Amino acid sequence: MPELQYFIEDLQAAAEDVALSNHRTFKDRLRAWLRVIDEFPEALAFAGKVEDRETFADWLEAMPRGRGIGGGIIRWPTDRSEKLGRQLSLLRHLAERKTDIDQFSLSFAWAGKSLNDTNQKIVVDYFEPTQRDFLRAFEREIERRGHDALSAPAADRIVSLDHNSVPHRELEAQLIDLETSLAQANDFPGSPADQTQIAAEIGAGRRLLRASQVRLSALTALLVPALKWIATQSMAGIIGSVALSVAGLLLALFGIAI
Repeated sequence: MPELQYFIEDLQAAAEDVALSNHRTFKDRLRAWLRVIDEFPEALAFAGKVEDRETFADWLEAMPRGRGIGGGIIRWPTDRSEKLGRQLSLLRHLAERKTDIDQFSLSFAWAGKSLNDTNQKIVVDYFEPTQRDFLRAFEREIERRGHDALSAPAADRIVSLDHNSVPHRELEAQLIDLETSLAQANDFPGSPADQTQIAAEIGAGRRLLRASQVRLSALTALLVPALKWIATQSMAGIIGSVALSVAGLLLALFGIAI
């Protein structure tokens, strides 16, 4: 499994960069670490199964802040899978441009007036345990199911859909965002006809998922070519990011590899 070994090496190298970051470089290096996960389909699918981004903000807000500066306590779930999901969601939260790292440190990671000391505390208390726990859990999942099983294409079978599940609702939301972004893009790399076609295929796949059950070959025929086309265009920004998330959710929910 050379591609799996390359992924692990890349993730460890990115983790070393985060560990050596300072207050100014932390966010960029953390985003680079997350990008290694998001660009490896099996890892993205595994992360997508445990993360719950929809409820994370409310969960973090409910954590006790304590009386003094940095006295807050993050109470992790006892279930390992749920805990890992919260850990990954926290790192995504910290990597966001709109997140105020200083405000987070005042609540949960105060290390004095030195910004770099505080940054290092975040690395030691939150990043390094997540890196360790993610790699350990992901490697166990690979061993349990087998790399080929994780990457196997969808069979021509019919599956029931749970519209109330968090992954399904997230997939529908991501497909809506992708369809809208494609239709409204002013810098679309293809012709107007290509733009209409790709947006229509994404929309058709989204509508197919509204049924109580779906034939995976039909879902694959609609979404995979469109997502592959987006990938070949190396589309950045919202479209590229959302398309990557959709690909990960399809793999996690249905075993459909892009």
